[in-house]
Amino acid sequence: MNMQDKNGWMVPSHNGYLEFPAQDDTPIAVTVWNHIISVKPHRHKFHEFALITKGYCIHIYKEVSVPLIPGDVFLIEPDEEHGYEIQAPVELINCQFYPRKLQKEYRKQMRRVDNGGETYGSDSRQSQLNRQGIIHLDVKEQKEVEFLLRMMMEEQENHQGGMADIKMACLQTILIKFGRNRRRKAQQTGQYKESKKEKIYEILAFIEKNLAEEPDFHRIAGKAGWSVGHFRTVFKDVTGLTPTEYLNRLRILKSLEYMQKEGLNVSEAAERVGYLDPAYYSRLFKKIMGYPPRYFRR
Repeated sequence: MNMQDKNGWMVPSHNGYLEFPAQDDTPIAVTVWNHIISVKPHRHKFHEFALITKGYCIHIYKEVSVPLIPGDVFLIEPDEEHGYEIQAPVELINCQFYPRKLQKEYRKQMRRVDNGGETYGSDSRQSQLNRQGIIHLDVKEQKEVEFLLRMMMEEQENHQGGMADIKMACLQTILIKFGRNRRRKAQQTGQYKESKKEKIYEILAFIEKNLAEEPDFHRIAGKAGWSVGHFRTVFKDVTGLTPTEYLNRLRILKSLEYMQKEGLNVSEAAERVGYLDPAYYSRLFKKIMGYPPRYFRR
């Protein structure tokens, strides 16, 4: 049984291992975590696939702490230590499963999910995302994966004939999509020479250090010796996001930090990261996070 400590953190039992949250007699369990309760670093004997659908949390894994937002997915292997710091509204769908108990074709699919990846500039946020094996899905991909996860949950609730087959088919589809996404990302970044990727890393660092300023991507592309079109292509291949999407994501996360750690109100936090129109900021915030910014103020 898992308990909470005096600070409200969930504490794993059994020597730091979490128990398998069985929902039925299959080796697959899908649950939704929507509690403002942090989970101390822990391990488990099963795989954990997670999708953030609303809000945000801090994922603690491989010696770094990374903010996660809707669309972020990752896979934790057995015996790997990780945890969650949750101090704001979040909805996270967990699919936990034992590959060794699945049919042969599903175990084969697990072996195809490559957990390796590109290395990034060590001081960039992208480096931390990559180190944890986190992939950001676009809206279409997120809807597809979330649909499959919720279908598995529906099967758990209904307990009808063929439940195990449907859950396994959904899991296999998710793993195929996840593996394809990883391989596509590796192929996209692998086509560029290190010197070209280093230019992108330098641009990422520049954006992160000047969040309150409106970047001139035409000027940035010119300084790198590229056309704007080529710059946008390389940027998306390396980060998985367009320059504007990347900038908005960083700004929203930094504004969250200002609201939660410095106690700024919504307008102050918006202005601090370069949004002078609070109404626009609030709409963008809700679009990215799934909740309006007032939900995250302390």
